[in-house]
Amino acid sequence: MRLERIIGTLPSGQVEVVSVSPGCVVSFLRYGQAYPLVWAGDVRTSPQDLMTLDQAWAAAVVHNQQFFSAGATNIRVEWGSDDTGIDSRQCIRWDDGSTTERRFRDCYRRAGTGLPRVDMPLARAQRMAEVRLERNKRLTASDGDMLKAREQGDLTQEAQLKTYRQQLRDIPVTTQVAVDACGTPEALHTFTPTWPVLP
Repeated sequence: MRLERIIGTLPSGQVEVVSVSPGCVVSFLRYGQAYPLVWAGDVRTSPQDLMTLDQAWAAAVVHNQQFFSAGATNIRVEWGSDDTGIDSRQCIRWDDGSTTERRFRDCYRRAGTGLPRVDMPLARAQRMAEVRLERNKRLTASDGDMLKAREQGDLTQEAQLKTYRQQLRDIPVTTQVAVDACGTPEALHTFTPTWPVLP
């Protein structure tokens, strides 16, 4: 669905992208006119108090601007659609044909009032944080196996688990080069480390 989105830049350099709710348009298409919304209470007003589509859309824009963080600048309206590719990649496809990865939304940056783009150094740092989080989960999951092997005196299993756990600890080092080689958000999204196999 093609949606209007409001884009603003925060003092920190981060970019906020707010989607205008399509509720007003749905009401307009269904009933011919859209009901105005009382945003503060999040309730609809009387059905007799109808507004035109343009008024409803303007109200939605004002509503969404209220959710921008303090100090947001370069606020502008752009059109884009949610796009899920064949690899289930979630992105915003803007009207100029470009895309912005939603996975790396915390890494959006923009030049002036331009469209948001993924800042690759920030996105690489996010991907490495995700790898470390998964590594830590796998280490924790193997704690029980290691304890069991020690209790049973299974030296072979214990040695294999030590090797496995060391390979997990080395993952951030061995993975960093591959992550640094990813030149696009799409490549970074599809990148998967080579995980060691639990013995």
